[in-house]
Amino acid sequence: MPVFKGLKINPKVPILLQGVLFILTHFKVFLTKGMTMKILTLLTLSTIISGCIEGGPEVETKLTESAKFSFSLPDKYFAYGTDSISFNLSRIEGEGALKESNIAQSTSGSAACDISISNASAATPSITLSNCSGSGSLTLDYLGEKSFPVLIDNSNDVQLDGPFDIVITNNEKTAYVADTKLDAVLSVNLDTGETAEVSSASKGSGTNITNPTGIFLNGAQTKLYVVDSNVDAVFEIDISTGDRTIVSSNSVGTGTSLSYPTRIVLNNAEDKAYLCERDGNRDIIEVDLSTGNRTLISSNSLGTGPSMDIPYGLQINSTDDKLYLADRDTNALLEIDITSGNRVTISDASTGSGPGLNKAHGLRLNFNDTKAYINNSNNDSILEVDLVTGDRKTISDKVSVGSGPNLEVALGIELGASEDSVYVVDTGSSIEGIIKIDINSGDRSFKTRKH
Repeated sequence: MPVFKGLKINPKVPILLQGVLFILTHFKVFLTKGMTMKILTLLTLSTIISGCIEGGPEVETKLTESAKFSFSLPDKYFAYGTDSISFNLSRIEGEGALKESNIAQSTSGSAACDISISNASAATPSITLSNCSGSGSLTLDYLGEKSFPVLIDNSNDVQLDGPFDIVITNNEKTAYVADTKLDAVLSVNLDTGETAEVSSASKGSGTNITNPTGIFLNGAQTKLYVVDSNVDAVFEIDISTGDRTIVSSNSVGTGTSLSYPTRIVLNNAEDKAYLCERDGNRDIIEVDLSTGNRTLISSNSLGTGPSMDIPYGLQINSTDDKLYLADRDTNALLEIDITSGNRVTISDASTGSGPGLNKAHGLRLNFNDTKAYINNSNNDSILEVDLVTGDRKTISDKVSVGSGPNLEVALGIELGASEDSVYVVDTGSSIEGIIKIDINSGDRSFKTRKH
């Protein structure tokens, strides 16, 4: 008779472990204490051995899944269907290989790309995107580590060519851009990068725009106000139709003549507009939007304070009693009293500390009038200025603050509704588009770019 009669083999339990359990169950009356301890030791060893044997694949899986990689910047941030884009990665955790199955694509539009991996087991593997279809901002995610957004564009829409100034909607979904080369106002879908004409010689009725340099969006987000430095006029544009109406010019309304207006802002009631000009006495002009009548409120011959040279950034404060002016050639930020026309220096080479203004070309205030954001077009940086102290700090540049596509010739700037980002239009020859900048990190990403 077999010694282990009655022993039933369970294929899911190791044979050695089953034998030990059988002995303890059926022969315990004959076992000495010493024998029992030996069997228990054998049982423990069996458990360990079986765990090592059967758990091998589980350990390997854990190592593979725990491997994490940090994305370096891709060599391109903008692509078309025929382009390929490579990401370099570096291992930050674990020993497993880079697994394609753990890479997820997310997009704000319809973009999708083929993915291939090189040197998957190396410390610095790489991912290549190719055969990209659709349009949109594409981001890769590998176990929680995200790549920088890459804009994929396979559309045949109109493209920015000479973007000069920008405004965005409250939900940060749409940007409106004054384009001086296209002689038009364009809209840009900030999720997909798709661009369309809002008003131009071929879109909308009325006098044609020929050199739009400043743009402002009304509170209802139904109208745009644009200054044209060739026509020397203020246009009101119906966003839905593109129709253009001149509300003030040297032949519409009375008062101070217009001469190369560069920027425009409206007061809270939206019954008055304020313009800055780069010709003549560098005038600051108030426009009655119901009549078109113009009133000079500050110039180099009206009001006290520092002179203005080439004003290119203009903003009004939340209480409608002060204007802030960024002067491109004096490299200064001025505060202008609307009632008196007097000017005070807020920040320049001798007022405030930090990196200097360098061809300031655009200006936006935060919503509680404590900070100003200015793009330095000459050194490709964005500065934040404290309006109390005049102190300046760099929030993004191509040297040391932030990562992403470098600025080239950033002209217009707009503040995001959440105040954690700014949008700039850059007319550099390799960009001609919109770049979004994270205020906290300085990181830059394309929202649209010329093909």
